[in-house]
Amino acid sequence: MSTLRSRFLPLILAVMTALALQGGIVHGESSDEPAIAWSQDYGNWSAGEGVMPTSDGGYLALGSLTEQEMSGDWETYSQKAYMVKLDAEGAVQWEQKLTHDGSETNAASQAIETRDGGYFIIGTSTSTSGQPYSQLLMVRLDASGRILWEQTKEEEGIHSMPQTAIETADGDFIIGGKGISNMGYSSANLLKVDGDGQELWYKKYRFGGNSQYFNDLIPAVDGGYIAVGGIDSPDYEPGDRDALLIVKVGEDGEQAWMKETVDPETDWGAFGVVATDDGGYLIGSQKVINQQRITVLTETDTSGEPKWEKTYPAGADIEVFNRIVKTADGYALLGGNASGDYKNRKVQYDLMTVSQSGELLDRTLFKGAPISRYGKGSAAPDGGYIFPGTVKREDKTKFQLMKVAPSAHQPSAERTLTGIAFTEKAKTLKSGIGAPTVLQAVYGDGTSEDLSSSAAYRSDDPKIAAVDTAGRITATAPGETVIHAEYRDFSAELKVSVLSADDAAFDPVSGAIQMDSDEYSLAAGSSIDIHLLFMDAATGKTTDVTAKASFRSDHPDIAGVDDEGNLTGYRAGVTRIYGSYKGKSVFADVQVLRSSAVNAKATPAGSPVWQSQTKK
Repeated sequence: MSTLRSRFLPLILAVMTALALQGGIVHGESSDEPAIAWSQDYGNWSAGEGVMPTSDGGYLALGSLTEQEMSGDWETYSQKAYMVKLDAEGAVQWEQKLTHDGSETNAASQAIETRDGGYFIIGTSTSTSGQPYSQLLMVRLDASGRILWEQTKEEEGIHSMPQTAIETADGDFIIGGKGISNMGYSSANLLKVDGDGQELWYKKYRFGGNSQYFNDLIPAVDGGYIAVGGIDSPDYEPGDRDALLIVKVGEDGEQAWMKETVDPETDWGAFGVVATDDGGYLIGSQKVINQQRITVLTETDTSGEPKWEKTYPAGADIEVFNRIVKTADGYALLGGNASGDYKNRKVQYDLMTVSQSGELLDRTLFKGAPISRYGKGSAAPDGGYIFPGTVKREDKTKFQLMKVAPSAHQPSAERTLTGIAFTEKAKTLKSGIGAPTVLQAVYGDGTSEDLSSSAAYRSDDPKIAAVDTAGRITATAPGETVIHAEYRDFSAELKVSVLSADDAAFDPVSGAIQMDSDEYSLAAGSSIDIHLLFMDAATGKTTDVTAKASFRSDHPDIAGVDDEGNLTGYRAGVTRIYGSYKGKSVFADVQVLRSSAVNAKATPAGSPVWQSQTKK
């Protein structure tokens, strides 16, 4: 999947997804939910992109602001980079608006406080004259907000998307991000400039001919720098080599080593990295599996080798984190959460905290005015958090900041472990392909949590498929075997089928898929058969591919569907089920009625209405 398209995946998925809670992971209020200390709006027709704490206990907020201007006798509108210095309570101390070299569209996205007490800011600047390419914008401010200099990095035919910046020990700056061509390819890049904005070096990184990107950059614990991001492929290229990417570079920007963990068809990519107390790194990433966005935390050693990895599904919600920060108890992930269908879509700021070993401590969604988008939040000086975003007030959009007070997490009561289970019943891979598994602990109170890195694994036949200490499977030769997991006194099994490397089972197909109905209804306690149909684009022939497809339900406690297409109602309610076949997916709504209310039935299946499908 192209990097450019993957930026809009949360919006696409939100339209397809109903508000729900799933898998024992609860969003919402808890006994120690952080309180909202304050919430403020800034500017008119403004948008929030980022915020950073400052050494005086305040904040520097970053975004854009659109103002009306006169050009001769004509009224024009100019979007300016917007930088606002605030005190600890959100009151404005000064603000700066910047239009670079007459450009029509400008935005500030991220900043760092420099050693001399000023600020280094990155963003984009775009002129609509000629080819409208977004250029990297760099701005240097002094402590009072006065502009010392402004520069752009222009690259013909490339849309620049800077993501992160750091100051080096010698007072220079390194910016990391990506550049996207009009064809949809992207290249990860790093730019180093001196204290006056003059370019020292510019490096573009390509791995295997695919698209790649950097989302975060930190100093390496052993010298040099660590950049994280992902590798993917444009939609029109065959295959989909999605991979988590970790790169170590030296002071000159030359690559020292690169680690990639491939998981095809998942849009896997890192959004953040922090150094751990034991000299390694904790990497936050996200992937999409069966239309469900999953957050992944991976701790590595100094050389990028994984030590443990844990996953955190968000159920039917669309949870997108874009920053990870260290806390007194462990780590916090900051971002946003989208829930509801397209008619009732709700976006909220999202906070997840975990211990140093990755144990989930809390997840919180914050109430308040509905936000239309969210930027990159940050840890606050007092141990709380601050979120930037954009809200709509009557007919205007406004830059919003929400400050969250610190909270002391109360340890959860001791739970009773009742079993362990893989989240998949079976797994099929091609020879030479590696893929992770997800093993969950199931507790007596109905909750569950990831313990993939805590269990002991073994394979009945490692010559067919081997498994490592984190539960990652490597397919070696065609055949079938069973992966066993053991944790405490419990065990679980996963059947693994390995196909030959040239098997066409996973090759993408040209055509469309459709269930035999776009909605089903049945009574609780009853079952019906559903069918997934594939229409070949070349021949127009329709084939029943139910036996070769995979299915899942947003609410398996309301209605579940197995791999044979058997749909079973468990309790009254509404859910959505998904069917997937060779990289294509489709969904249908399901209503389960009380068993006394109606006999089991499905909406009559007529000729399917063939519709364009969204991959993954």
